[in-house]
Amino acid sequence: MQQPDVVALRGDWTLPSDAITDFLKTRGQVAVPFNQVYGPGLPEGEALAHFADPRCGITNVEKSERNNPMKYMIVLLLALFSTLSIAQETAPFTPDQEKQIENLIHAALFNDPASPRIGAKHPKLTLVNFTDYNCPYCKQLDPMLEKIVQKYPDVAVIIKPLPFKGESSILAARIALTTWRDHPQQFLALHEKLMQKRGYHTDDSIKQAQQKAGATPVTLDEKSMETIRTNLQLARLVGVQGTPATIIGDELIPGAVPWDTLEAVVKEKLAAANGG
Repeated sequence: MQQPDVVALRGDWTLPSDAITDFLKTRGQVAVPFNQVYGPGLPEGEALAHFADPRCGITNVEKSERNNPMKYMIVLLLALFSTLSIAQETAPFTPDQEKQIENLIHAALFNDPASPRIGAKHPKLTLVNFTDYNCPYCKQLDPMLEKIVQKYPDVAVIIKPLPFKGESSILAARIALTTWRDHPQQFLALHEKLMQKRGYHTDDSIKQAQQKAGATPVTLDEKSMETIRTNLQLARLVGVQGTPATIIGDELIPGAVPWDTLEAVVKEKLAAANGG
């Protein structure tokens, strides 16, 4: 039997994004929902019989894969979005496949038009910040990120909401993302007002933030949820375990680090980007 190109893990992953679906189609693969593939108490490697066509199946991921971060990232990415043939062990990825997946992750992190961004239009260094409008540590870090883009004109920050903290966190993220899509010039003011709220948001505090920011009321749709799902998938892929978390160059910086630490890393990565 031919070995599969993809594998699957435990998890409650949601529908793949359109970009992932299109990518898989170019390889002759079909994207399917991946949700609780392993039922409660089932051992790894044993798929629910009713999950997919009998020709499809699940293989377990060997612990040795976790020793190679890039390989593990690739396995996770594919596990998020698809399943193929039953096999007893994970097939190795070719260098070309690894490069394709690496490029896909990079594009999702840095080139997603649905993700808000501030700072340079043509940056030499781009930070990716995973954040939550109900997270107190995110609210500590956010002004520092704005200060970074003001102080360093060649730097941009991409904002990827990860609404871990309640329904109001999800609502705030959806409104912010929809505002970015429909009225991008209004996003930063709204983002700042949402971040200035002490404690958890309520429906009223979110409305007040919109009013204080002068943001146009928006109608929420499924697109904002698709962006949030993509952010959640990406966060797991790159090892984000909580908010805030910021990718700077090739480093993932967890937590609300002090200003001196943040600036030092930015200066180092910016110098490297400039060939220094």
